[in-house]
Amino acid sequence: MSYLLAAAGFAVLIILHEFGHFVAAKATGMRVERFFLFFPPKIASVRRGETEYGIGAIPLGGFVKITGMNPEEKLDPEVAPRAYYHQPVWKRIVTIAAGPAVNLLIAFVMLYALAFGVRELDDTVGEVESGYPAAAQLQPGDRILSVDGEDLSGLPVDQRLERFARLVASHECAGEPTDGCRATTPARIEVDRDGQVMTLSMRPVYDAEVERTRLGFAYGSPPPDPSAGGGGGGGL
Repeated sequence: MSYLLAAAGFAVLIILHEFGHFVAAKATGMRVERFFLFFPPKIASVRRGETEYGIGAIPLGGFVKITGMNPEEKLDPEVAPRAYYHQPVWKRIVTIAAGPAVNLLIAFVMLYALAFGVRELDDTVGEVESGYPAAAQLQPGDRILSVDGEDLSGLPVDQRLERFARLVASHECAGEPTDGCRATTPARIEVDRDGQVMTLSMRPVYDAEVERTRLGFAYGSPPPDPSAGGGGGGGL
């Protein structure tokens, strides 16, 4: 399976590379005769205007055929002005460079996504929201251990976040909840702060947007690591 995924990845990169040439050639006014996904023999094709679009049988890339890529090619006078070698040098440079430029763009997008995209959460307090109970007692970097005596430290982080939210939400306001009302009972949060375990007592506040009570903080995330995938914390 890994070999198939690798082959598919290379095929996509090659197709996008050729698509860069195709777009640049069209944009600079060159005559593009064919744009094919995969290599011959041809499976199917359709002509739109002067360009034939098709699919080949060998899924290893793609190709673009621009009129006049061979300087020795004999061309009809009606198409010769739009042939590759009849174009100014800058247009030829743009067309040739567009393929590698697309690959470079893909590389930058992938690196950006790995470094600053969705990251894995950890079990520490990240951002603390002002105006909520957490702001007075929790500190960024605190490691959440338990809620109301229920140990959360052994759960995977995603399950821990969900269980934490449920336990906090079990503390409700009196009567019909309104935005900003405080729960009648406090949640007891056990945290590890710089190696010191402490128990904090906080009355959650009802948030009408999420329709539950919460303390007002987000789980943290490890520092960006381009060698690993990785997202911000959910509101708790």
